[in-house]
Amino acid sequence: MKRKLLAGFMAVCLILTLLPATALAADDGTAPDAGAGTTATYVAEVDGKQYETLQAAISEAASGSTITVLKDVEGTELSALKQLRFVRPNVTLTLDLNKHVVEANAGEAIAINAANVTLTIKNGTIKNYLANVTYSDGIYAYDKSNDLNLTLENMTLDSRTQTLAVQGLTSNSNVTIKNSTLNSDEELGIYYPPKSGLLTIEDSVITAGTGVVVKGSSLRVLGEKTQIIADGEKVDPDGYYTGATDGSSTLKLTGDAIYVESGYNDRDIRVAIEGGTLTSANNKAIQMYIKTGETTSVARDISITGGTFSSEPDADYLAAGYTIQYNDDGTYTVVKKQENAAEVVPAAPDVQEPTDLTGDDATAATEVVTALKTATDVVTGTGLNAAATSVANENTITSEAGKQALENESVTVSESDTVTIVIPP
Repeated sequence: MKRKLLAGFMAVCLILTLLPATALAADDGTAPDAGAGTTATYVAEVDGKQYETLQAAISEAASGSTITVLKDVEGTELSALKQLRFVRPNVTLTLDLNKHVVEANAGEAIAINAANVTLTIKNGTIKNYLANVTYSDGIYAYDKSNDLNLTLENMTLDSRTQTLAVQGLTSNSNVTIKNSTLNSDEELGIYYPPKSGLLTIEDSVITAGTGVVVKGSSLRVLGEKTQIIADGEKVDPDGYYTGATDGSSTLKLTGDAIYVESGYNDRDIRVAIEGGTLTSANNKAIQMYIKTGETTSVARDISITGGTFSSEPDADYLAAGYTIQYNDDGTYTVVKKQENAAEVVPAAPDVQEPTDLTGDDATAATEVVTALKTATDVVTGTGLNAAATSVANENTITSEAGKQALENESVTVSESDTVTIVIPP
């Protein structure tokens, strides 16, 4: 029996020695290097072939391929430059992080600089926190990136400076961010100035000093889960960023959740807010800056049909048929205007103390006026306007029904009379 067991053990050992080296690859992507006797670490795979750097996989992948990350990757496992570059034109590629973390250490984690690139990045986390330099971005599309279709899906993108940007000289540069989270520690979430294209933010969260800056093309924000959160200091814009790289012009980071800036008058700007929550801790939820007196033949449009805002959006931003609802928590929600919504008119002038009263009447009037002037919880300004709008939008009384109700109380009105709903402070 002992001899038979020994013989069996030796047979197993013999079989193992005949197995190819790759058959012993570990789950973390490591495998013995057959020839050198050392251990190679594989970080990515494309169509069954494995690579020791992620850049090697990207550079060799045929158009239409999926590059699958096999393990957490950092530093020179990305490339010798500690970043990833997509510089081949006319390719369609998918980078599947496969729930892993890719940590760069460069001016940008991913650089794109080629025309007609369709790139989907999904299912993982990309970080870039290079210290003591001007830029440590997430993704940057350079000037050759015309006809770009970039999609981030189920991604987390963390960077020290801007998380994603497209060069302003590009055309037809399209970016879709879906079910993803973007975080910038020091600057802005997204900078989007191309001549043409569409930036879509859907069910995603962007947190930065300034959330999104748009200087060209179109932006669409939608999805109940979308949040654009700005926590930077308030800065009032006083001029345009020219795009100069010699330091003569600087992009103003305003602290807005969405900041739209004119100045590139060879391209339209169209912003559509359909849902989500826009929050600024110190400035506006959404702001468009156009110099006083500027005229241009290109579009400068913001159209809001939904969403909740930390500050009241300008009435000019509302799409036709929509109005602002004031919320108890101090936020503002854009809703569809009811069919019979009343018109909101300017508030009456501040109350004045009567001068023709005497005795107890004069004393009582003085007390009322003093109480109103010194009250700390009176809703004023845009808050009062939003509250009035909310009440007006809840109006369900038709003109005919209102006229009949007044006549029932012996109040006679004609077709030309205006009935005003007064909302006391």
